[in-house]
Amino acid sequence: MSYRRWAAMAVVLGLLFSGPPVAHADTPYEWDFDKLTDSFRVQSGEKGVYDDFTGLTVRVSKTQNLGNEGIAVTWTGGASTPQSGFQTNYLQMMQCWGADPKALDFRETCQYGSGKALGPGTEAPGTDTHLRDLMRSNPDPLETMPDPGVPAPDPSVPEPKPVPQVPSDWQSVPFRSALTGDATPNGSPRQPYPKRNDLPTLDQETPEMLSRFFDRYSSNEVPYARTSTAHTGRVIFEVQTAVQAPHLGCGVRKDATGNLAPCWLVIVPRGDHDANGAEQKDGNSTDGSPLSRTFFQSAIAVPLEFAPVSSGCPVGAAERGMMGTELAVDAITSWQPKLCAVTGSVYGYSQNSDADVRSRIAVRGRGAPGMGFTIDPVRTGEGDPTVLQGPVTLSSVVVAFNIDNQKEPAGADEGTPVTELKLTPRIVAKLLTHSYQRDVPGGTTDPPPQVSTNIKQLRVDPEFVELNPQFAKFLTKAAPDGLMVSLPDNSAAREVWRWIRADKDANDWLNGTPYSYRLPNDPNTPRLMRVNSTFAQEFTDGKVPSNYPNPDPTKHKNDPSDAVKEEGYDMGKYRPYMKSMHEAALQTARADGKGKTEWDPSRNPPAYKANPPQTPGRRFSLSITDSVSAQRYGLYPASLRNANGEFVAPTPDAMLAGAAAMVPSAAGSQVLTIDPQKKAPGAYPLTMLTYAAADTSEEPAARKDFANMLRYAVADGQNPGRARGQLPPGYVPLPQNLRAQTLAMANQLEKWVNPPEPGEQVEESTPDRGVVPQVAVPAPSLGAKTPVPAARSTRSVPVGLLRWAWVAILTAGLVGALSGPTLLRWESRRRRRT
Repeated sequence: MSYRRWAAMAVVLGLLFSGPPVAHADTPYEWDFDKLTDSFRVQSGEKGVYDDFTGLTVRVSKTQNLGNEGIAVTWTGGASTPQSGFQTNYLQMMQCWGADPKALDFRETCQYGSGKALGPGTEAPGTDTHLRDLMRSNPDPLETMPDPGVPAPDPSVPEPKPVPQVPSDWQSVPFRSALTGDATPNGSPRQPYPKRNDLPTLDQETPEMLSRFFDRYSSNEVPYARTSTAHTGRVIFEVQTAVQAPHLGCGVRKDATGNLAPCWLVIVPRGDHDANGAEQKDGNSTDGSPLSRTFFQSAIAVPLEFAPVSSGCPVGAAERGMMGTELAVDAITSWQPKLCAVTGSVYGYSQNSDADVRSRIAVRGRGAPGMGFTIDPVRTGEGDPTVLQGPVTLSSVVVAFNIDNQKEPAGADEGTPVTELKLTPRIVAKLLTHSYQRDVPGGTTDPPPQVSTNIKQLRVDPEFVELNPQFAKFLTKAAPDGLMVSLPDNSAAREVWRWIRADKDANDWLNGTPYSYRLPNDPNTPRLMRVNSTFAQEFTDGKVPSNYPNPDPTKHKNDPSDAVKEEGYDMGKYRPYMKSMHEAALQTARADGKGKTEWDPSRNPPAYKANPPQTPGRRFSLSITDSVSAQRYGLYPASLRNANGEFVAPTPDAMLAGAAAMVPSAAGSQVLTIDPQKKAPGAYPLTMLTYAAADTSEEPAARKDFANMLRYAVADGQNPGRARGQLPPGYVPLPQNLRAQTLAMANQLEKWVNPPEPGEQVEESTPDRGVVPQVAVPAPSLGAKTPVPAARSTRSVPVGLLRWAWVAILTAGLVGALSGPTLLRWESRRRRRT
């Protein structure tokens, strides 16, 4: 054989066995949320009354076809924020619904002032900078609001009787609802503040009055956004539809022409002057709300066009019920409006755990849907209807993070996001078992015995810092509030634990074998890192949980004295569960772990109140979520170590390599599963294939509708993009051979008559009716092109001959290469181990 012939053979063998190409480690992957869309906007600041913002340029990555998602707001040319806090020179952001940003009452339509303070004594922000309140001690000379003691004249109203003066000497800019038209009072004699329920002699404060419209846990406002010493900054701003913020009405409110009215992203730059012109230097803070007239005149208003919130499907139409894993939710939600138009049918979707899906699809009962979505095979018993399965989405489970550079001394990247993070299975295991001192109630002051000799927190873990050396210079107070995880049992959690247990170091540690570590400031003293002992029973006999257990019973009181009568907070308040992976991603983007550890004796009855979110520039937040939710909210995913010893991020190539490395499940080759011990170069270890599972006992009309849904899902539904009907970012288009498997399943489902007898061959057939959209983008393929078997029931299938089939397939591929060219409703059962 000639040299060229041998070279060609080597290339083909490399392609066959190495999987898809993987980006080089020195070429950072550009995630979808960092890319500019066709609707990006660039706007510049203006000269303010006292501060000049003409050098400020703001860029917004996406302004059209918006849903509830994160958009990148980046800026250059701003004056640097002091490292010690937010005294001067920062940006404030909010979402507004008014028609004209130049109108005097436009600021009354802005969702701001919920009380997202930084916490007492931290970061030194100025007075009222996080509120709607208007200062009277240093009044704004441009302010148009009436003084509390001087009622505004209204010629249309008869002269009233003397109005009693309110006891307060402050006012606030009202918030007016787009939904109801109601507004909060401004504190004038004509609009006095209501009294507090607990202390009726005192006025309510503005966050309390606003709570019927929004609060600090639901509002997307950004009160403090840091500008680095390089005069740049970046924030992922969560835009909210009328679902998340009903009183903004974005995506449902219409203008006079009947079209959807825009909403606005409003950015208020702050300099080093108060509203009355006083200059603040030498660490002093500027005071006043961004809604105060002097500051708001400098606002940059960026129009936001939302997609309709409604699905566009006929109201009251009969619905084909579907249920399934959270991993398919975003794809199904995107496809639903197009499915209505293309197939003429309405498809509902209820999110449930994989176990619920498998049991309800396998054993038909009242209210059971005709189709489910799961990453696992659906096993049926003798006499049960046959269930067909085919893949519909390719995504992954990720450890998402929202971490800002916060080093000592501050560098040019101060306040900018950390974009890369490496994690081993053992590091993730330490987070999940609350084995760092800081992850147990009271661990920062008086660590309980189960973690008393352990490492204080993730950021100072030598194993973590060795992999991520930039954290060695982080501020001492920089620390995550644990690892946010979801509560319900699900197969995604099981796969995380399987990945952990497949690693020898992590598995030995979970089984009770401590490892030795040394701290940089005391390298001569060896210490032992042990698993939190309260988790001992969770991992005996090689157990692999399908949830994230939290059995630690520790309770802690901030003040143990009897005078306070504090009840003590436990893990449920300190490190609470999220309802879903989607919520975990959202709370990571908000840098809000939803902990409640601050005792409030003034409440009736006394209770713990929620901790404030971390502020942009000082965030350190982590969660286990899915790749789609991470992309949706602008979160970077960590690179995880795979069985091959590589740290791999969940890029499209890495997920395709992960899918190519999957092996037949216990039910046979129709459903593939992860082998966490398989060494696959470039493969992301937590890649997930979601399968549709169809019940063949449905009526013919229902089977036809479900078959059409599947045809759309693996054809036009695999076109990547953010528009309705497309495959949202975070998913990867299915390889061609997996699409073909599902198309064969759809054909078989529509033409199903009787369950095939064991061993009987099932012929593929093409329906003579139904919708078969064309595939608009070329699809990658997992290895060589293979004949696609007809979809069958997921009862046991012998796999012995499959090994020889793969040898034949690879040989055929090699010969060929050498001879020629080449809607959501939460229904999950909540279970918690104690």
